[in-house]
Amino acid sequence: MGSPLNASRLQAAQTPPDGAGRQSGANVVWDTVRRQDWDAFCAAAPFASYQQHYAYGGVLEAMGVRLHRAQLFHDGRWIGAAQIQFRKFFGLFTVALVLRGPVWARQGVDDAAKAAAIEAMRKALPVAGLYGLIVAPEDSPYSCGDGDGGDDGLGAAGYRRIMSGHHTVMLDLTQDEADLRGGLNGKWRNRLKSAEKADITLSPLGKRPDKYAWLIEKDEQQQKTSGYQAMPSVMVRHYHELAGKGAVVGYAAKKGAETFGGMLFLRHGDCATYHIGWASEAGKAANVHNLLLWNAMRGLKKAGVKTLDLGGVDTDANPGIARFKIGTGGRVASLSGSWSKGPRFQ
Repeated sequence: MGSPLNASRLQAAQTPPDGAGRQSGANVVWDTVRRQDWDAFCAAAPFASYQQHYAYGGVLEAMGVRLHRAQLFHDGRWIGAAQIQFRKFFGLFTVALVLRGPVWARQGVDDAAKAAAIEAMRKALPVAGLYGLIVAPEDSPYSCGDGDGGDDGLGAAGYRRIMSGHHTVMLDLTQDEADLRGGLNGKWRNRLKSAEKADITLSPLGKRPDKYAWLIEKDEQQQKTSGYQAMPSVMVRHYHELAGKGAVVGYAAKKGAETFGGMLFLRHGDCATYHIGWASEAGKAANVHNLLLWNAMRGLKKAGVKTLDLGGVDTDANPGIARFKIGTGGRVASLSGSWSKGPRFQ
């Protein structure tokens, strides 16, 4: 799970190293940050997606993806962190991709400073030849969430949106459990009450990959039938190994000897993301998804998770799933999409 937030460690980490970090304006330092300092910075931010979690970067590296970590400075202060994936096409053109990032410090970082730091990163990328930077910014769960998510000032800085963003549902788990339950949509809550009366047994899936391997297999079969894709199972195993025993959280539901369903979540610092869920036909009829998710909300909250990302919602392609996620009472966050300034040569 990485080190917990330590104020003195974070303060020390925010003191820039000799060189670029001590310059005025926007500057970048590459690949020198320690994992515990990265984790401390992300823990102090409003939200850090698993794509920007240090361990996830390790997963990509284990899968053979070229990855670099950038510390973004402004006037000597560490204001942002970005894990960047590098992929080469046709042996000629390199794409550098920042997914749901950079992660920004909680206070004192305006859009102008963000855009300047991203532009400094674009010009200093550790790559030769023809390349392009694509940035898909995160929408903070603490912002109002109206309309498109923030673009980190990229539009005003000359970047163009090359792909529209998706929508997700963010749940604030810092509220009281009574308020969490009270925030559920009426129909959602009624289905939960029905499931709670159905003599269904819930249990954690354990802290070893073999304990939830059956659920991943069920979801892989589901993916083939439904035509969607989730993180490959090998990446989940790598994430478990690199992020720690508490990083993959699972719940199973049974009625008697019959397995009714299960859910799996990825934890990253004090945040978590819904990964996969499956239910048998009998489980669906018994509203087991409602029971599993409510149990997960309570369990993650008790474990110290503050924000739960329920994943993408698409009211056109998957209206039922969208209604289910929105029915939890979470905030719909609209990410602003992917931004680029076009190719560059160096």
